[in-house]
Amino acid sequence: MNVLFYVPAASLAGLFIWAVLAPRGLWKLLISWSYRDAYRNEPSAAVFGLYRLVAMVGIVALAASALALRQSEPGAAADPEHPATPAEQMWGAPAPLVLNRVAMPLTEAPATLVEVPILGFHSVDGATRRPGYLFALKQFERKDATEANGLLGVPPPPGLAALDTADLVVHVTGDPRCFPQQVVVEEGSDVVSVGVFYGQPNPSDGSNLAHLGDCDPTPGARTAVSLLIPLKLDDALGSRTVHALDGAAVPRVKILGE
Repeated sequence: MNVLFYVPAASLAGLFIWAVLAPRGLWKLLISWSYRDAYRNEPSAAVFGLYRLVAMVGIVALAASALALRQSEPGAAADPEHPATPAEQMWGAPAPLVLNRVAMPLTEAPATLVEVPILGFHSVDGATRRPGYLFALKQFERKDATEANGLLGVPPPPGLAALDTADLVVHVTGDPRCFPQQVVVEEGSDVVSVGVFYGQPNPSDGSNLAHLGDCDPTPGARTAVSLLIPLKLDDALGSRTVHALDGAAVPRVKILGE
């Protein structure tokens, strides 16, 4: 708790409450001494009523400020009545969405798009649908995120989800103005290197090409869209690690219960 706020605020709240309950008494204590004839200069009932109104506004303002400060403190956002879901425990809140698209990886990074950081990964066994929680997550949907506008990948085969054919999911958070459009995958015996590239919607007439790469690679947490992208590999991920294209290691997210 922020003592520098709460101690003065508590004192001020006490004065406000006194002003609401007994404005005349508060005036006598704090102000009447400044007049030679306090009786003749005592405010009218209307003025005391105004004191009460101002004090009530002050109480509401202090309460709102205290609530806002409390919610900003570490751990304050946790709601004991709504415990974090498995997905939130692994990837953070809110739970990420799943991109239900089968990626068609490139071999080179596209020059017109923006690479976003990969925040984590874990393996997927599409044949057995494990880990099962992935298949219960909501899918990424956006009206202007279409193949014609550059959306990553192609639809999964009829009756299947993209996760059914995946060996790996990677976690990214993207600029809400943009969406994933390309992915680069380079497989080695020990390392799988992945790059995810975002862009703004690309109308079929090409009118927005100049702004395609106008995306923030690290948007603020409140606006970013949390997304899991399924990827099909030539071989199962196994014990291989995942790196970004620049060689930086990506953390492996441990599946709950492992």
